Amino acid sequence: HEMGIPIHFYTFRTPRYDSDYKSDEFKGLKAFQNAEEELIYFIKKGADAIMSDYVYDAIRVKNGLEK
Repeated sequence: HEMGIPIHFYTFRTPRYDSDYKSDEFKGLKAFQNAEEELIYFIKKGADAIMSDYVYDAIRVKNGLEK
Protein backbone atom coordinates (compact mmCIF):
# COMPACT_ATOMS: atom_id res chain seq x y z
CA HIS A 1 0.00 0.00 0.00
CA GLU A 2 2.82 2.40 0.82
CA MET A 3 4.02 2.01 -2.77
CA GLY A 4 0.54 2.42 -4.25
CA ILE A 5 0.24 -1.27 -5.08
CA PRO A 6 -3.15 -2.90 -4.41
CA ILE A 7 -3.09 -5.98 -2.20
CA HIS A 8 -5.10 -8.98 -3.41
CA PHE A 9 -5.43 -12.24 -1.46
CA TYR A 10 -6.36 -15.51 -3.14
CA THR A 11 -7.75 -18.14 -3.11
CA PHE A 12 -9.84 -18.63 0.01
CA ARG A 13 -11.29 -22.12 -0.14
CA THR A 14 -13.68 -24.00 2.05
CA PRO A 15 -11.62 -26.30 4.27
CA ARG A 16 -12.67 -29.92 4.34
CA TYR A 17 -12.05 -30.26 8.05
CA ASP A 18 -11.61 -27.89 10.98
CA SER A 19 -8.09 -29.28 11.34
CA ASP A 20 -7.20 -27.74 7.95
CA TYR A 21 -6.87 -24.42 9.79
CA LYS A 22 -4.42 -25.93 12.25
CA SER A 23 -2.08 -27.24 9.54
CA ASP A 24 -0.50 -23.82 9.01
CA GLU A 25 0.58 -23.43 12.65
CA PHE A 26 3.78 -25.37 12.09
CA LYS A 27 4.76 -22.88 9.36
CA GLY A 28 4.49 -20.03 11.85
CA LEU A 29 1.25 -18.78 10.34
CA LYS A 30 -1.82 -17.79 12.31
CA ALA A 31 -4.25 -20.64 12.81
CA PHE A 32 -7.86 -19.62 12.25
CA GLN A 33 -10.82 -21.23 13.94
CA ASN A 34 -13.04 -20.97 10.87
CA ALA A 35 -13.46 -19.33 7.46
CA GLU A 36 -15.17 -16.24 8.88
CA GLU A 37 -12.29 -15.51 11.26
CA GLU A 38 -9.83 -15.90 8.39
CA LEU A 39 -11.75 -13.47 6.16
CA ILE A 40 -12.11 -10.90 8.95
CA TYR A 41 -8.37 -11.03 9.60
CA PHE A 42 -7.40 -10.31 6.00
CA ILE A 43 -10.11 -7.70 5.43
CA LYS A 44 -8.94 -5.83 8.53
CA LYS A 45 -5.35 -6.06 7.26
CA GLY A 46 -6.47 -3.88 4.35
CA ALA A 47 -7.07 -6.30 1.50
CA ASP A 48 -8.10 -4.50 -1.66
CA ALA A 49 -9.54 -7.70 -3.12
CA ILE A 50 -10.20 -11.23 -1.95
CA MET A 51 -10.81 -14.13 -4.30
CA SER A 52 -12.84 -16.85 -2.65
CA ASP A 53 -14.59 -20.11 -3.41
CA TYR A 54 -17.30 -19.06 -0.96
CA VAL A 55 -18.29 -15.69 -2.36
CA TYR A 56 -21.56 -15.25 -0.48
CA ASP A 57 -19.88 -15.87 2.86
CA ALA A 58 -17.14 -13.40 1.99
CA ILE A 59 -19.68 -10.73 1.05
CA ARG A 60 -21.66 -11.35 4.25
CA VAL A 61 -18.51 -10.98 6.37
CA LYS A 62 -17.38 -7.83 4.57
CA ASN A 63 -20.82 -6.23 4.83
CA GLY A 64 -20.95 -7.09 8.52
CA LEU A 65 -17.66 -5.29 9.12
CA GLU A 66 -18.88 -2.16 7.34
CA LYS A 67 -21.79 -1.66 9.77
